[in-house]
Amino acid sequence: MERWVGKVAAVTGASAGIGAAIARQLVTNGMTVAGLARRTDKIEELANSLEGAPGKLHAIECDVTKEESTTAAFSWIEENLGSLDLMINNAGIAKESSLTEGSLEDWRAVFDVNVLGVCLTMREATRLMRKKGEDGLIINIGSLAGERVPAVPGFGVYPSSKRALATLAQTLRNELGGTKIRITNISPGLVATELMASYSAFSDEVLAAMPSLKGQDIADAVSYVLSTPSNVVIQDIILRPMGETWIQYVAIIGFAPPKERFTHLRKETLRLKYIWSYEEMPTRCLIQQELNTLYKEAFNYVKNNENLSEASKLITKMLKHDPKSHKLYALRGAIFELQGQWTKAINNYEIARLMLKLAKMPNYEETDISYIESLIKCYKARGNYYYQHELFLQAASDYERIVKLKPPDISIIDVENKLLKTMKNLNKYNAFCLYWYEFIQNSNARRLSDLLTIHAKYKFVLRDIELTREFLLEALIINENNKKAQKLLQKIYELGHTMAVHAVMWCMHRCYDKALYTIQKVSNYDPSNLEYILLKAIILRLSGRFKEALACLGKTKDILEKKVDLPLEITDSLIVPLLTMADIKKQIRKQFLLIRNRESL
Repeated sequence: MERWVGKVAAVTGASAGIGAAIARQLVTNGMTVAGLARRTDKIEELANSLEGAPGKLHAIECDVTKEESTTAAFSWIEENLGSLDLMINNAGIAKESSLTEGSLEDWRAVFDVNVLGVCLTMREATRLMRKKGEDGLIINIGSLAGERVPAVPGFGVYPSSKRALATLAQTLRNELGGTKIRITNISPGLVATELMASYSAFSDEVLAAMPSLKGQDIADAVSYVLSTPSNVVIQDIILRPMGETWIQYVAIIGFAPPKERFTHLRKETLRLKYIWSYEEMPTRCLIQQELNTLYKEAFNYVKNNENLSEASKLITKMLKHDPKSHKLYALRGAIFELQGQWTKAINNYEIARLMLKLAKMPNYEETDISYIESLIKCYKARGNYYYQHELFLQAASDYERIVKLKPPDISIIDVENKLLKTMKNLNKYNAFCLYWYEFIQNSNARRLSDLLTIHAKYKFVLRDIELTREFLLEALIINENNKKAQKLLQKIYELGHTMAVHAVMWCMHRCYDKALYTIQKVSNYDPSNLEYILLKAIILRLSGRFKEALACLGKTKDILEKKVDLPLEITDSLIVPLLTMADIKKQIRKQFLLIRNRESL
């Protein structure tokens, strides 16, 4: 939070509830806060109570449903506070109505504040943030009702207005690509505020009986977002009070009989579910028998790859009765796998593993390995798709997950190779080396030779020819039949020969310094090639560097005395020496005599 001290924030709906709690928290942490609301008297009271705090709170009248009022408020912020670093979109209303009998006036009022008002404030906030050009942060206070719509009478269009914040945030992220502005949505569960108390279903008695959050809880979540580094984007935060479930609302709020409304909550809720579906309350034994029958039917559909939509419906029905069944999630994952929906398949297999772990079954490890094998297959398919479409960052994430999941007895050599290639495409050499060193542990000779070749290819891209050649020679010593290593090593020797020709051309034009620089680079391609060393001695002699030329000739003598055979067969005429050993010795003696003659002159 230290880097936000002295920065400027704007909070809509700051007169009460969540907005007031957030404004108080920001001022306490040393920020200058512009509190926006239609009722400025309450903000002024809050500002007076915060006298002596490190920051300062300014009360600004603003109606987010009116464009003139909103633009005027942000103009005041720009003129008096300089700029804007943090925008908290908290203002929101709810109108008790229904979709079947509600009025257009109530619906429009909700969307004017909860959706269009947020659009206005985000537009003005991004204008100021982009003008400043520094880190900016926009936090939208949504609702869990936008994620999971509860069966609460009179909610009407409120959940959809809060759901719109998620799509608005993603659209704004797309438009702000390349800037330093981040957007976060915070979706709290039930908060006992004036907004919830406005519903007739939420009486004081009802709110007291239900788990709920306080405004300070959401303010703490805002502080958590502010504490993250500027390179970290938290897209969504969901806050729920401990023990909260949406079905509790149904049992508590007016649907249950008055005498049983607040007693035996879970039992009453289950009973109501069967009343609404016009079914008799079955026994636990009958439910289990029906579940077994439905599971066999769905399993046969998946096994035969037919009627997958029907199988999916059966699984959804079974999950209502047994939401912790790992088998059902695994079966649904298999359906998505057959349909090629890898992300959904992965999510269900991961949930299946989690439920299996919670169940603490005796054959846990055996079943878990089968789920891991399915996960590896799905991650691999999705990773290959990303790789083919050059989405290397996403591909690397999937391949890394496979490496972490892999049991000891499963081979994933192709995935390891793809992960190394992906790191090379992402130009992440350090990460490449970490995985490369991990993969060479306990690998056999052939695998080690292949990994050395892969590393050599990366070094070749980085123009580290000397290490490239060393890796390739080591790979061929381990496995002389490594065709890829032979091919790349031959290419290196061909490049060395081409550069040697360039050195000769420089000599013909008497550009001896350039010729010497070129032939010195050639030595990295093939340091034991006698012709290259002899050519270097000739260049040194022609440029008048006789002592260096004699030292170079001495090096050829050492190589002749201990000739090293390369561990590969190279048939290209450009690679093998163009001179016989006798010719090379004759040329060495000739160059030696020429140097001595020039020295005597």
